[in-house]
Amino acid sequence: MSSPASASSEHSPEWLAENKGANILAPMWALTMITTSTVIARIYIRVKIVKNVGFDDWAIVVGLIFGLVYLGITTANVVVGYGRHADALDLPHLEKAILLNTIGFVFGILSFTIPKIAVAIMLTRILNPSKFHKYFIFSLVGFTASVAIVCILLLMTECDPPAAQWDKSIKNATCRDIWILIDFAVFTGALSAFVDLYLAIYPSVVLWKLNMSVKKRLALMGALGLGSIAAAMAVIKCTQLKGLADAADYTCEYSVYEYGASLGVEITGVNGSVFSSRHMAAGYLDKYRSRHRRHRLMHSHPSTPARIPRPQEQRYKL
Repeated sequence: MSSPASASSEHSPEWLAENKGANILAPMWALTMITTSTVIARIYIRVKIVKNVGFDDWAIVVGLIFGLVYLGITTANVVVGYGRHADALDLPHLEKAILLNTIGFVFGILSFTIPKIAVAIMLTRILNPSKFHKYFIFSLVGFTASVAIVCILLLMTECDPPAAQWDKSIKNATCRDIWILIDFAVFTGALSAFVDLYLAIYPSVVLWKLNMSVKKRLALMGALGLGSIAAAMAVIKCTQLKGLADAADYTCEYSVYEYGASLGVEITGVNGSVFSSRHMAAGYLDKYRSRHRRHRLMHSHPSTPARIPRPQEQRYKL
């Protein structure tokens, strides 16, 4: 890639050679491969062992597909020049980098929004909350998805025509204040962090009340509570969004390192918790609920053999 002559005279060779591409791709590739392995293992167990594939399983797969598309777009973007200073790129490469980043932004948002639906379905199946609580969980996740879609629409309609965001040859284009998108993106990230934290704390509180060993409770809470890591990464991501305002050095200052890391950790936490704990948690719940039910029946009717409810009859009203 050739650098403009003006850039060569204004900046040192070391500055022009700076490249954050490795910092962007290394965590994204590592975390996405972990996520992919987790999803494959989960689907294998659901199909071959459990022989029951639910809507949440398909939602996880769709989220993974969007994540892989986002990874591919980001990789192509780094090859084009994303991660380097804008002054180190010629105009065609700069335009391609901005275009690819805009497209990748859409798939990135979808890839961390859709798995939340799977988590909501999984938690309501395992913990079987009250009808009001179930409506609350799905309303919260649905609102988060709606906000994410609005964020995508704001991005794609930032300029009129939309191509003016990356095509510098378009003259007389009208664009909104970039801080409108930044502020709404921060709100989207903060809401996502809150939902991740809620979906992590809620099952932990329920599991802590069960009469089982502390070791088992902590293991289940750790598996179901990995979303708290995603919440922390979402907060970090929000602090990086101000880089969008640096139009002069957009390709370098708005590094997707933190965003890619939060994406990978979030999907990994979602799939890891679902895969590793769904049936284990359900088994523990059935085991302990059945034991307590039999104990109560035996003491309330000593002369009548206790009928042990089948696992599918258990109701875990919260």
